[in-house]
Amino acid sequence: MPYQCSFCSVWQFYGRACRERTLESVVEDMATCGDAVFVADDLFWYDPARSMELAARLKERKVHKRWILVQTRADLIARRADVMEAWRPLAGYFDLFLGLEAASDKGLKGVDKDANVADSVEAVRIARELKFGLNGNFLVDHDWGEEEFRELWAFVERYGLQRAGFTVMTPLPGTELYERMAPGIPDQPWGNFDMHHLLWEPRLGAKRFFELYAETWKRTILNTKGEKRLLDWIRDIHPFQIPYITRVLWRTQRMMKPRAYLREHLATRAPLSDAARRPSEIAQAPGFSLEKRRLDPGR
Repeated sequence: MPYQCSFCSVWQFYGRACRERTLESVVEDMATCGDAVFVADDLFWYDPARSMELAARLKERKVHKRWILVQTRADLIARRADVMEAWRPLAGYFDLFLGLEAASDKGLKGVDKDANVADSVEAVRIARELKFGLNGNFLVDHDWGEEEFRELWAFVERYGLQRAGFTVMTPLPGTELYERMAPGIPDQPWGNFDMHHLLWEPRLGAKRFFELYAETWKRTILNTKGEKRLLDWIRDIHPFQIPYITRVLWRTQRMMKPRAYLREHLATRAPLSDAARRPSEIAQAPGFSLEKRRLDPGR
């Protein structure tokens, strides 16, 4: 894994190495698997030359799927539109999942994304031009004010990213981010580390944070009570996805309700203490020592 986003556990788990199978084995898998394929690779198309050769071999084998979903980075798409063009004919419906992460260069720099918003915008343009479906994810930080939420809403609206998801920035144990933030994270159930819970008191306070977080989800395709017209829905989903999306919509309406988030937050949060302050405050507190905190057996 050549990238090192601070919130990501994958590159630390694999030691920043990319493991590649033989092209023959990949072609055989693609040729013999089902008609709907999700490729479990965080960096699909990372090696452009290999990706172009693989596409050519799949075409020679006459591989064509009803649906394919791959995960990749926006900057990889932005740099090599020719790779995207080579792969598009391999499926009737071809969806991309992008870790967009932030709506500003400042936000991307803050998570060591090693990319910029211009890459995201260009990737969206190329994908739309070649008729790929777009799904993405953004990170929402505990330390956001209202202006950061509004910046995200404007970005989603401007580039038509209503199929994006939004997860709370979560320092996963073992990551660089966790090592940096651990002194300010209160003791709590491990289930809270699911990227949808607050791990400490947010800058806006939990009530206002959840109001804005729920409003963010309301601006997506999942909101059945928004201003989306039937034609808008048709543009955003493929016909064969209708049964599935109906079940998803039924189960996800809770994400639009700030009271549901707040109720669960109050039920699972740790008792207020020094550790309940924001990590940035803890790190600046007199006498704070990261090394001492790490050696504390109580943690």
